[in-house]
Amino acid sequence: MPLFDKRHLFENLKAMPELGDMSQWRNLGRPIGHNFSSRPVVDHLAERFQFLSRELWIERIALGHVTVSGRLLQDPSYSLGVGDRLAMYFPEEWEPPGSFQITKLYESGDTGVFLKPSGIPMHENGPYYRKTFSTLLAKQHGPEWSAMHRLDKETSGVVLCGRSKEVRKKLSDLFFAQQVQKSYRCLVSSAPTQKSWESAQPIGKPVNSQIRIKNWVDPEGDPALTRFQLLGKVSLASGYGDLFELEARPLTGRTHQIRVHLASSGLTILGDKLYQPEESVFLQYLEEGDSPEVIQKAGFPRLALHAQSISWECIETQERVEVSSAIDWNSCTEF
Repeated sequence: MPLFDKRHLFENLKAMPELGDMSQWRNLGRPIGHNFSSRPVVDHLAERFQFLSRELWIERIALGHVTVSGRLLQDPSYSLGVGDRLAMYFPEEWEPPGSFQITKLYESGDTGVFLKPSGIPMHENGPYYRKTFSTLLAKQHGPEWSAMHRLDKETSGVVLCGRSKEVRKKLSDLFFAQQVQKSYRCLVSSAPTQKSWESAQPIGKPVNSQIRIKNWVDPEGDPALTRFQLLGKVSLASGYGDLFELEARPLTGRTHQIRVHLASSGLTILGDKLYQPEESVFLQYLEEGDSPEVIQKAGFPRLALHAQSISWECIETQERVEVSSAIDWNSCTEF
Protein backbone atom coordinates (compact mmCIF):
# COMPACT_ATOMS: atom_id res chain seq x y z
CA MET A 1 0.00 0.00 0.00
CA PRO A 2 1.44 3.43 -0.86
CA LEU A 3 2.45 5.75 1.93
CA PHE A 4 -0.21 8.24 2.91
CA ASP A 5 1.06 11.62 4.10
CA LYS A 6 -1.72 13.90 5.39
CA ARG A 7 0.30 17.02 4.60
CA HIS A 8 -0.42 16.51 0.90
CA LEU A 9 -4.08 15.55 1.23
CA PHE A 10 -5.57 18.78 -0.11
CA GLU A 11 -2.67 20.55 -1.82
CA ASN A 12 -3.79 20.14 -5.44
CA LEU A 13 -7.51 20.84 -5.18
CA LYS A 14 -8.26 24.52 -4.72
CA ALA A 15 -11.04 25.10 -7.26
CA MET A 16 -14.59 26.02 -6.30
CA PRO A 17 -16.65 22.81 -6.52
CA GLU A 18 -20.01 22.39 -8.24
CA LEU A 19 -22.91 22.18 -5.79
CA GLY A 20 -24.99 20.15 -8.23
CA ASP A 21 -22.87 16.98 -8.18
CA MET A 22 -23.67 15.62 -4.72
CA SER A 23 -21.56 12.48 -5.30
CA GLN A 24 -18.57 14.73 -4.64
CA TRP A 25 -19.90 15.90 -1.29
CA ARG A 26 -19.72 14.17 2.10
CA ASN A 27 -22.16 14.69 4.96
CA LEU A 28 -20.41 15.61 8.21
CA GLY A 29 -22.27 13.82 10.95
CA ARG A 30 -25.95 14.06 11.74
CA PRO A 31 -28.08 17.22 11.73
CA ILE A 32 -27.08 19.56 14.53
CA GLY A 33 -28.87 18.86 17.80
CA HIS A 34 -29.50 21.13 20.78
CA ASN A 35 -26.19 20.11 22.40
CA PHE A 36 -24.18 21.66 19.52
CA SER A 37 -26.41 24.58 18.57
CA SER A 38 -25.26 28.20 18.94
CA ARG A 39 -21.59 27.17 18.57
CA PRO A 40 -19.35 28.72 15.90
CA VAL A 41 -19.20 26.25 13.04
CA VAL A 42 -15.39 26.23 12.91
CA ASP A 43 -15.22 25.22 16.59
CA HIS A 44 -17.60 22.34 15.89
CA LEU A 45 -15.69 21.17 12.82
CA ALA A 46 -12.26 21.35 14.48
CA GLU A 47 -13.47 19.41 17.53
CA ARG A 48 -15.63 16.77 15.86
CA PHE A 49 -13.70 16.18 12.61
CA GLN A 50 -10.06 16.24 13.60
CA PHE A 51 -8.69 14.89 10.32
CA LEU A 52 -8.33 18.61 9.47
CA SER A 53 -6.87 21.25 11.76
CA ARG A 54 -8.79 24.38 12.66
CA GLU A 55 -6.68 26.37 10.18
CA LEU A 56 -7.47 23.94 7.34
CA TRP A 57 -11.18 24.04 8.14
CA ILE A 58 -11.05 27.85 7.86
CA GLU A 59 -9.30 27.42 4.50
CA ARG A 60 -11.91 24.92 3.29
CA ILE A 61 -14.72 27.33 4.23
CA ALA A 62 -13.00 30.21 2.40
CA LEU A 63 -12.67 28.04 -0.73
CA GLY A 64 -16.37 27.16 -0.76
CA HIS A 65 -15.80 23.54 0.28
CA VAL A 66 -18.33 23.48 3.15
CA THR A 67 -22.10 23.81 3.02
CA VAL A 68 -24.74 24.17 5.70
CA SER A 69 -28.14 22.75 4.76
CA GLY A 70 -27.21 22.97 1.07
CA ARG A 71 -25.96 26.56 1.16
CA LEU A 72 -22.31 27.56 0.79
CA LEU A 73 -20.84 28.47 4.15
CA GLN A 74 -18.87 31.72 4.00
CA ASP A 75 -18.30 32.71 7.61
CA PRO A 76 -16.33 30.38 9.95
CA SER A 77 -17.96 32.10 12.92
CA TYR A 78 -21.46 31.18 11.70
CA SER A 79 -23.58 30.12 14.70
CA LEU A 80 -25.02 26.64 14.24
CA GLY A 81 -28.74 26.14 14.51
CA VAL A 82 -30.75 23.06 15.45
CA GLY A 83 -31.29 20.95 12.33
CA ASP A 84 -28.39 22.41 10.35
CA ARG A 85 -26.72 19.78 8.15
CA LEU A 86 -23.04 20.21 7.33
CA ALA A 87 -21.37 18.78 4.23
CA MET A 88 -17.88 18.98 2.78
CA TYR A 89 -16.60 18.83 -0.78
CA PHE A 90 -14.79 15.48 -0.84
CA PRO A 91 -13.88 14.09 -4.28
CA GLU A 92 -12.44 10.61 -4.51
CA GLU A 93 -8.95 11.97 -5.18
CA TRP A 94 -8.80 13.28 -1.62
CA GLU A 95 -8.94 9.83 -0.08
CA PRO A 96 -5.73 7.95 0.77
CA PRO A 97 -4.31 6.09 -2.26
CA GLY A 98 -4.50 2.36 -2.79
CA SER A 99 -6.99 -0.27 -3.89
CA PHE A 100 -8.35 -2.87 -1.50
CA GLN A 101 -9.96 -6.25 -2.08
CA ILE A 102 -12.35 -7.80 0.44
CA THR A 103 -11.88 -11.56 0.12
CA LYS A 104 -14.67 -13.98 1.03
CA LEU A 105 -13.32 -16.88 3.12
CA TYR A 106 -16.56 -18.64 4.12
CA GLU A 107 -20.27 -18.56 3.34
CA SER A 108 -23.11 -20.66 4.70
CA GLY A 109 -26.66 -19.41 4.37
CA ASP A 110 -26.60 -15.75 5.36
CA THR A 111 -23.42 -16.06 7.45
CA GLY A 112 -20.06 -15.14 5.95
CA VAL A 113 -16.47 -14.48 6.92
CA PHE A 114 -14.45 -11.94 4.97
CA LEU A 115 -10.79 -10.93 5.11
CA LYS A 116 -10.17 -7.29 5.97
CA PRO A 117 -6.87 -5.84 4.73
CA SER A 118 -4.79 -3.55 6.88
CA GLY A 119 -5.11 0.14 6.11
CA ILE A 120 -8.87 0.75 5.96
CA PRO A 121 -11.30 1.47 8.80
CA MET A 122 -14.48 -0.53 9.27
CA HIS A 123 -16.67 2.54 8.72
CA GLU A 124 -16.37 6.16 7.59
CA ASN A 125 -13.61 7.76 9.63
CA GLY A 126 -11.36 10.78 9.16
CA PRO A 127 -10.13 10.99 5.56
CA TYR A 128 -11.71 7.61 4.75
CA TYR A 129 -15.14 7.92 3.19
CA ARG A 130 -15.44 5.49 0.27
CA LYS A 131 -12.48 3.26 1.14
CA THR A 132 -13.92 1.54 4.20
CA PHE A 133 -14.58 -2.12 4.91
CA SER A 134 -18.35 -1.61 5.02
CA THR A 135 -18.45 0.33 1.74
CA LEU A 136 -16.13 -2.04 -0.12
CA LEU A 137 -17.93 -5.10 1.29
CA ALA A 138 -21.23 -3.79 -0.08
CA LYS A 139 -19.70 -2.85 -3.44
CA GLN A 140 -17.77 -6.09 -3.97
CA HIS A 141 -20.11 -8.67 -2.37
CA GLY A 142 -23.54 -7.06 -2.05
CA PRO A 143 -25.19 -4.34 0.05
CA GLU A 144 -26.96 -6.85 2.32
CA TRP A 145 -23.74 -7.87 4.10
CA SER A 146 -22.87 -6.18 7.42
CA ALA A 147 -19.98 -6.76 9.81
CA MET A 148 -20.85 -8.12 13.26
CA HIS A 149 -17.74 -6.76 15.01
CA ARG A 150 -14.88 -4.35 14.39
CA LEU A 151 -11.17 -4.41 13.71
CA ASP A 152 -8.95 -1.35 14.03
CA LYS A 153 -7.96 0.38 10.77
CA GLU A 154 -4.46 -1.10 10.68
CA THR A 155 -5.52 -4.53 11.97
CA SER A 156 -6.02 -7.15 9.27
CA GLY A 157 -7.90 -10.40 9.49
CA VAL A 158 -11.18 -12.25 9.62
CA VAL A 159 -14.52 -10.49 10.08
CA LEU A 160 -17.78 -12.35 10.77
CA CYS A 161 -20.69 -10.88 8.78
CA GLY A 162 -24.43 -11.40 8.37
CA ARG A 163 -26.53 -10.94 5.24
CA SER A 164 -30.05 -10.87 6.72
CA LYS A 165 -31.61 -9.20 9.74
CA GLU A 166 -32.53 -12.57 11.23
CA VAL A 167 -28.99 -13.94 11.01
CA ARG A 168 -27.44 -10.71 12.24
CA LYS A 169 -29.70 -10.85 15.31
CA LYS A 170 -28.65 -14.45 16.03
CA LEU A 171 -24.98 -13.67 15.56
CA SER A 172 -25.32 -10.61 17.78
CA ASP A 173 -26.81 -12.81 20.48
CA LEU A 174 -23.80 -15.15 20.20
CA PHE A 175 -21.44 -12.22 20.68
CA PHE A 176 -23.44 -10.98 23.67
CA ALA A 177 -23.26 -14.45 25.23
CA GLN A 178 -19.48 -14.51 24.59
CA GLN A 179 -19.86 -17.62 22.43
CA VAL A 180 -17.81 -16.21 19.55
CA GLN A 181 -14.11 -16.94 20.01
CA LYS A 182 -11.33 -14.96 18.31
CA SER A 183 -7.61 -15.53 18.04
CA TYR A 184 -5.08 -12.88 17.01
CA ARG A 185 -1.41 -12.88 16.07
CA CYS A 186 0.92 -9.99 16.86
CA LEU A 187 4.61 -9.11 16.92
CA VAL A 188 6.57 -7.51 19.76
CA SER A 189 10.26 -6.63 19.88
CA SER A 190 10.90 -7.70 23.49
CA ALA A 191 10.75 -11.25 24.77
CA PRO A 192 7.87 -11.83 27.23
CA THR A 193 8.89 -13.04 30.68
CA GLN A 194 6.31 -15.86 30.51
CA LYS A 195 5.28 -18.34 27.83
CA SER A 196 1.59 -17.91 28.64
CA TRP A 197 -0.33 -15.53 30.86
CA GLU A 198 -3.62 -13.70 31.40
CA SER A 199 -4.34 -9.99 31.72
CA ALA A 200 -7.53 -9.12 33.57
CA GLN A 201 -6.95 -5.38 33.98
CA PRO A 202 -10.09 -3.23 33.58
CA ILE A 203 -9.96 -0.77 30.69
CA GLY A 204 -11.11 2.84 30.70
CA LYS A 205 -9.76 6.26 29.75
CA PRO A 206 -6.28 7.44 30.79
CA VAL A 207 -6.15 10.22 33.38
CA ASN A 208 -3.35 12.22 31.76
CA SER A 209 -3.34 11.93 27.98
CA GLN A 210 -3.40 14.33 25.05
CA ILE A 211 -5.10 11.69 22.87
CA ARG A 212 -8.88 11.47 23.15
CA ILE A 213 -9.22 8.07 21.40
CA LYS A 214 -6.72 6.35 23.67
CA ASN A 215 -7.76 3.80 26.32
CA TRP A 216 -5.75 2.54 29.26
CA VAL A 217 -5.84 0.40 32.37
CA ASP A 218 -8.31 1.90 34.84
CA PRO A 219 -9.36 0.27 38.15
CA GLU A 220 -12.80 1.83 37.64
CA GLY A 221 -12.99 0.81 33.97
CA ASP A 222 -14.84 -2.00 32.21
CA PRO A 223 -13.83 -5.61 32.96
CA ALA A 224 -11.49 -7.08 30.36
CA LEU A 225 -9.70 -10.41 29.99
CA THR A 226 -7.09 -11.45 27.42
CA ARG A 227 -5.07 -14.66 27.28
CA PHE A 228 -1.60 -14.51 25.71
CA GLN A 229 0.81 -17.19 24.55
CA LEU A 230 4.33 -16.87 23.18
CA LEU A 231 4.49 -18.72 19.85
CA GLY A 232 8.17 -18.21 19.16
CA LYS A 233 10.83 -16.03 17.57
CA VAL A 234 10.26 -14.59 14.09
CA SER A 235 12.91 -13.66 11.54
CA LEU A 236 11.95 -10.98 9.03
CA ALA A 237 13.83 -8.89 6.50
CA SER A 238 17.06 -7.31 7.67
CA GLY A 239 16.77 -4.35 10.00
CA TYR A 240 14.11 -5.65 12.37
CA GLY A 241 16.24 -7.73 14.73
CA ASP A 242 14.74 -10.39 16.97
CA LEU A 243 10.93 -10.30 17.03
CA PHE A 244 8.51 -12.45 18.98
CA GLU A 245 5.11 -13.65 17.80
CA LEU A 246 2.28 -13.89 20.29
CA GLU A 247 -1.19 -15.37 20.19
CA ALA A 248 -3.84 -13.22 21.87
CA ARG A 249 -7.30 -14.48 22.74
CA PRO A 250 -9.61 -11.70 23.99
CA LEU A 251 -12.45 -13.09 26.09
CA THR A 252 -14.10 -9.66 26.24
CA GLY A 253 -14.46 -7.05 23.53
CA ARG A 254 -13.13 -3.74 24.84
CA THR A 255 -11.80 -1.21 22.35
CA HIS A 256 -8.03 -1.68 21.81
CA GLN A 257 -8.10 -4.42 24.45
CA ILE A 258 -5.12 -6.46 23.19
CA ARG A 259 -3.05 -3.34 22.56
CA VAL A 260 -3.80 -1.87 26.00
CA HIS A 261 -3.13 -5.09 27.89
CA LEU A 262 0.23 -5.56 26.15
CA ALA A 263 1.34 -1.92 26.30
CA SER A 264 0.50 -1.64 29.99
CA SER A 265 2.87 -4.56 30.63
CA GLY A 266 5.67 -3.01 28.55
CA LEU A 267 5.09 -5.02 25.35
CA THR A 268 4.04 -2.53 22.68
CA ILE A 269 2.92 -4.20 19.45
CA LEU A 270 5.29 -3.44 16.59
CA GLY A 271 4.03 -0.55 14.48
CA ASP A 272 1.52 0.63 17.10
CA LYS A 273 1.66 4.43 17.00
CA LEU A 274 -1.13 4.97 19.54
CA TYR A 275 0.32 2.91 22.40
CA GLN A 276 3.98 3.84 22.17
CA PRO A 277 5.59 4.81 25.52
CA GLU A 278 5.86 8.36 24.14
CA GLU A 279 2.59 9.94 22.99
CA SER A 280 4.60 12.24 20.72
CA VAL A 281 4.70 9.43 18.13
CA PHE A 282 0.93 9.44 17.68
CA LEU A 283 0.72 13.23 17.83
CA GLN A 284 3.29 13.40 15.03
CA TYR A 285 1.22 10.85 13.09
CA LEU A 286 -1.82 13.13 13.39
CA GLU A 287 0.17 15.89 11.70
CA GLU A 288 2.15 13.89 9.13
CA GLY A 289 0.29 10.62 8.58
CA ASP A 290 2.47 7.61 7.72
CA SER A 291 5.62 9.60 7.06
CA PRO A 292 8.94 7.72 7.00
CA GLU A 293 9.92 9.24 10.36
CA VAL A 294 6.67 8.14 12.00
CA ILE A 295 7.07 4.60 10.64
CA GLN A 296 10.67 4.50 11.86
CA LYS A 297 9.61 5.52 15.38
CA ALA A 298 6.76 2.98 15.44
CA GLY A 299 9.14 0.26 14.26
CA PHE A 300 7.01 -1.25 11.47
CA PRO A 301 5.05 -0.03 8.41
CA ARG A 302 1.73 -1.07 9.97
CA LEU A 303 0.27 -2.30 13.22
CA ALA A 304 1.52 -5.88 13.51
CA LEU A 305 -1.82 -7.25 14.69
CA HIS A 306 -3.84 -9.79 12.71
CA ALA A 307 -7.18 -11.42 13.52
CA GLN A 308 -6.24 -14.95 12.49
CA SER A 309 -9.30 -17.02 13.36
CA ILE A 310 -12.88 -16.80 14.52
CA SER A 311 -15.22 -19.58 15.64
CA TRP A 312 -18.92 -19.76 16.48
CA GLU A 313 -21.86 -22.13 16.53
CA CYS A 314 -23.30 -22.51 13.02
CA ILE A 315 -26.87 -21.20 12.96
CA GLU A 316 -28.10 -23.90 10.58
CA THR A 317 -26.35 -26.99 12.02
CA GLN A 318 -25.45 -25.90 15.59
CA GLU A 319 -21.97 -27.32 14.96
CA ARG A 320 -18.86 -25.36 15.84
CA VAL A 321 -17.31 -23.59 12.83
CA GLU A 322 -13.83 -22.07 12.72
CA VAL A 323 -12.45 -19.94 9.90
CA SER A 324 -8.77 -18.97 9.79
CA SER A 325 -6.48 -16.88 7.63
CA ALA A 326 -2.75 -16.91 8.42
CA ILE A 327 -0.49 -13.90 7.88
CA ASP A 328 2.97 -13.70 6.33
CA TRP A 329 4.71 -10.99 8.36
CA ASN A 330 7.43 -10.63 5.71
CA SER A 331 4.79 -9.33 3.30
CA CYS A 332 4.09 -6.48 5.74
CA THR A 333 7.61 -5.05 5.93
CA GLU A 334 6.91 -2.59 3.09
CA PHE A 335 3.84 -0.54 2.19
